[in-house]
Amino acid sequence: CGGTVRWGNRDKWKVIELKKGEKLQQVKCSIDKLGDPFPGDDGKHCQCEVTPGSVFYNSLNPGLLPTTNAKLATSCEKFRKGATEEGEEGRIQWESVAAFCDPNWGETEAGKDFTAGPRALSSEVLQGLMDTWVDHRFVDVHEKYFGKTGWLDRCFINYYAGPPNGKHAGMTQELVASVHAFSD
Repeated sequence: CGGTVRWGNRDKWKVIELKKGEKLQQVKCSIDKLGDPFPGDDGKHCQCEVTPGSVFYNSLNPGLLPTTNAKLATSCEKFRKGATEEGEEGRIQWESVAAFCDPNWGETEAGKDFTAGPRALSSEVLQGLMDTWVDHRFVDVHEKYFGKTGWLDRCFINYYAGPPNGKHAGMTQELVASVHAFSD
């Protein structure tokens, strides 16, 4: 995290300040490491304060930011529209995401035998999780390959979210380099 971290829930938090002179901090968010600021609550979590415009802020997934100039690539609305406007592929894609996008899915033939658990995510949260973006730096590349339809005959997709200098970021960069090196 490139700022202050807080551990807890609702109105009970333990605050971990970024050490002077440091740009990032890693915090293991657990009762063992940070104590229990909210005994009996099972929803404790960490939150990272992010300063807009900072290097850390600019390295975040644009979908996590409150406002973004990234291009929306997928959403429940796009999938729903595709079901009627994109032929068989659009219909099949809608069928595969309907459980996440359609608030009435549980009442359909496909969903009638499923029951959400006690900690199920709300329909609104599920719909929000279906949104994906193309970072503003890559919109031209996205449009070059996907064009107006949003479809490719074949492609390689990799998703990574984490600290920009972590080992997994390096592994992702090597993976992308190998795809470029060995692609047609």
